[in-house]
Amino acid sequence: MNYAYGRGVPEDYQKAVSWLRKASDAGDAAGMNNMGVMYANGYGVPRDYQQAAAWYRKAAEAGYVLAMANLGSIYENGKGVPRDSQQALGWYRKAAQAGSSSAMYDLGVMYENGEGVVKNRQQAVDWYRKAAVRGEPHAKQSLQRLGSTL
Repeated sequence: MNYAYGRGVPEDYQKAVSWLRKASDAGDAAGMNNMGVMYANGYGVPRDYQQAAAWYRKAAEAGYVLAMANLGSIYENGKGVPRDSQQALGWYRKAAQAGSSSAMYDLGVMYENGEGVVKNRQQAVDWYRKAAVRGEPHAKQSLQRLGSTL
């Protein structure tokens, strides 16, 4: 990702994609996830949410936690895949169980809004609390909004 962010080299998304493909082809799950990021944002490749979803899935199935959360978001928002709250919930759960504070927060949102689950304020608070303890700032705001504390 050095080329993508211009770290020590000139920013060059196409070179970043080339190196990420090589890493992905070698089985690097982080590279696969980052290929998803490149496609989701149109960096060095045309924006293509279907490709982003495919790369996130490869990385998630390889156990890469950030990809699990990214795939949950893709399903929650229906970008490149049919909107599917159950798939989103499942991937967020996997990521949360692996320690992702952003996925914990996203689960809280789903429970608070009743997306893919029965609306459950206490479950929302519990997930927000878990995320907040791990430093997720939006979770702290959500707890305050719901009148709860750590």
